[in-house]
Amino acid sequence: MANPNTRTTNGMREDFFLKYSTANIPNSKDEDRIYCNLSHIEISHPDISSFAIFDGHGGSVAAEILHKYLHNVLLKKYSEIIKESVSASPECSRTDESKALIDFDHVICEAIKHTYKKVDSEIRRVSDHGSTAVSIFIKHNENGSKRVYCCWVGDSRCVMYQSTEIGNLSTHMSEDHKPTLRREKERIKRRLTPWRKIPFEVHRGSDSFEVDAQEEVRCFVWLYM
Repeated sequence: MANPNTRTTNGMREDFFLKYSTANIPNSKDEDRIYCNLSHIEISHPDISSFAIFDGHGGSVAAEILHKYLHNVLLKKYSEIIKESVSASPECSRTDESKALIDFDHVICEAIKHTYKKVDSEIRRVSDHGSTAVSIFIKHNENGSKRVYCCWVGDSRCVMYQSTEIGNLSTHMSEDHKPTLRREKERIKRRLTPWRKIPFEVHRGSDSFEVDAQEEVRCFVWLYM
């Protein structure tokens, strides 16, 4: 039986063939936040959609800061890197960034690295609260295809499901940062740094995560705490 206290939201953008739904069961701590933005038109990026889950702990301050700032700050940094690349390349038109010879994979990953460090510093400045963060960014290309990027800190997860002519495919786009995992233990031993050193990671949208506009593909991305 469904929990009567469950909060749900829904949204869609028909020109992108994109829908989303969220479900959250609130508790007395109220430390979690869900972020959904079908089109970042407010910062001149209508071709990018983004979604995230922030599972706070110790309080709600960290999750609230991430919810309010992380994605907008990240995409503003993305814009800065593009403009710098356009200005530095004589082959690129300064008035038409879509024609610039720019590696989007590199740009989004650099923006993610910069922003995660910046927002983490802001959280540490004002609070000792913490939070996981798992985000996806969907780049809608002019030919109708889509490219999906996932970045994460902590143990909130992202799984992609695709229904194609050859069968159903599932891909874990994130991998938990847990001290019980050998991979995470080795990372901590190598760095020997304070625990607040954030182990952010980026899963680039390789060919297996690019949805071709010419194919009949149903794609479902699931974010969960």
